[in-house]
Amino acid sequence: MINKIPVSMVNPLNRSNVGLGNVDNTSDADKPVSTLQQSAIGQKVSSSALIAGTGSGLVGFISGAVGGVVRTILDKLREVSSPEDFGCVGDYYLSDGSVNPTPTDDSVNFQKALTALKVGQKIRLNRHYYLGGNNVTLTTRLVTLEGPGGLVGGTLIVGNITSKIDYFINIVGVTFSGGEGIAAGAGTRDGISLRLARRVRIDKCRFINLNKGVAVPIFTNQQFHGTGMIRVTDNEFANVNYGWYNEHDDTTDAWMYTNDCSFNRNTLNISYITGVWSKGIDGFHVTDNVFFNYSYSASDVALKNKKEYNIYIGHSDWIHVTGNNCFESGLEAIWLDQSKHFTVANNLIAWCGQKDLASGIKISGVISSIYGTVTNNNISRFTKHAIEILTNLDTTNYSNITVMGNNLEYSASTSTYYGTTAIGSISHYAIYQPLNSPTTVEAYGNSIAGVESNFIQGSPSSGLRMTYSSRIEGYRAAVLVTAANTPVAILANRDIAETSSYSAMLTVIVRQGSTQAGNLASYILHVTKAPTVATISQISAQGLIAGSAANWPSFTFTFDGASNELRATPVSNTSGTFYFDITTVGSIRAFKP
Repeated sequence: MINKIPVSMVNPLNRSNVGLGNVDNTSDADKPVSTLQQSAIGQKVSSSALIAGTGSGLVGFISGAVGGVVRTILDKLREVSSPEDFGCVGDYYLSDGSVNPTPTDDSVNFQKALTALKVGQKIRLNRHYYLGGNNVTLTTRLVTLEGPGGLVGGTLIVGNITSKIDYFINIVGVTFSGGEGIAAGAGTRDGISLRLARRVRIDKCRFINLNKGVAVPIFTNQQFHGTGMIRVTDNEFANVNYGWYNEHDDTTDAWMYTNDCSFNRNTLNISYITGVWSKGIDGFHVTDNVFFNYSYSASDVALKNKKEYNIYIGHSDWIHVTGNNCFESGLEAIWLDQSKHFTVANNLIAWCGQKDLASGIKISGVISSIYGTVTNNNISRFTKHAIEILTNLDTTNYSNITVMGNNLEYSASTSTYYGTTAIGSISHYAIYQPLNSPTTVEAYGNSIAGVESNFIQGSPSSGLRMTYSSRIEGYRAAVLVTAANTPVAILANRDIAETSSYSAMLTVIVRQGSTQAGNLASYILHVTKAPTVATISQISAQGLIAGSAANWPSFTFTFDGASNELRATPVSNTSGTFYFDITTVGSIRAFKP
């Protein structure tokens, strides 16, 4: 039997009866959580912290590669900075490529970005172009400045004028521009200016509408090898006065201020004055570049008269100019002035000397010693000479220039010439030296194409020596004879091994005039010098040898062993200026006495 209990005797089922009387009024803070839950809640990052300047330092990063370690996003991002990180706008160009009529001057903030660089850091100029009303300076070592953006209007100065520093800086893919709307050749800004800066690489950059693309200016506190080891490679220079420009102040040994630089595989189209202009450098490679000066066919006469050389290098040593394409220079295509040791080889030269008569390659200067080679160049459409040698050397230092294997093409007229002096007003030569030049030049294997009567290898009045093999040499000199029976030194001899003994056969051809048609006599001599004895024998003499008139090239010959000189004594009435062509066979070297 089930006893029934009245409903009134049973407690109603509610929150209070089951201990949940506070369910609706317990605050969140009083609600119990586990220890693990509390720890997780404590590590929660607020959104305000994430958007703060240090927010990226709260987020982790790890490389997916094996061995990767945990870093923060902040640490990762700081490997590369940008000018925008320091407030730059970079709005010189609008999104459609047009020039902003009111661009922001980013000079101050751009300088902040450069100053903030740390060793090993990179700054990237993204896609923006930053107006620099003022110059900016980079002095942090071991950093990289990278494009594809650029600096407009301001010069990037690398280094300082206090002390020389090995910077190991890379500048890659950056555009340096003087700005839009600048008249041709009127650029006043430089792209990069190097000041006591060493070991800087400048690669794949563009230099546009500038005075000088890369410059090493004169400044106080110049130092020995102060700026050096600069590598300028694979760049484009458009509408600049100079691509490379370095200068010195003409003080003693100033040519040693800049050293061991290279300018390789660059394209200059166009340079309004000179592609590479270097005055004072100790070691310079200029190789595999393409040079275009302002075109002869352009209408701006002032710009055409402004252009000078493709390459000018003065006061220098250890020079290497090879593999360049040199086109449309106003004067010489390549001019080395006061250069001690050099190689000029494998260059293509065309249409040089457009505003005045000028040679393809010119070597000049007064130097105590010189060793150089001019080999395997192709020189076409020059207006003066193919190769011109105007050096005045001290032959006691055994100076020597070798001119070999060049292809030389002359044309009596060229449409690219707009100078005022008529091309036909002078004689043109493949290899030219002035009267009685003491320079020793060995010339052989050169190919000549042109008008033969107006194009002779070597000036008739030069000191050119033509070498046909290792044992056959030639020498040419003009000698003034004023009185009969007075010996005149015409040749200085040396053993090819620089010893005190030598022997050779000499063929001496003497002309009264400076042309092939002058009165002629020829002599064959045998010369021997032992350590204590010097002898000469005349084997044969033919032609006008009797001295019957002043213009007869009649001579007898003696040999002075003490001075190593071959001397010519005029016979009877012989008097005036005569030209001696001397070929030697044997262990002898021939020089101007």
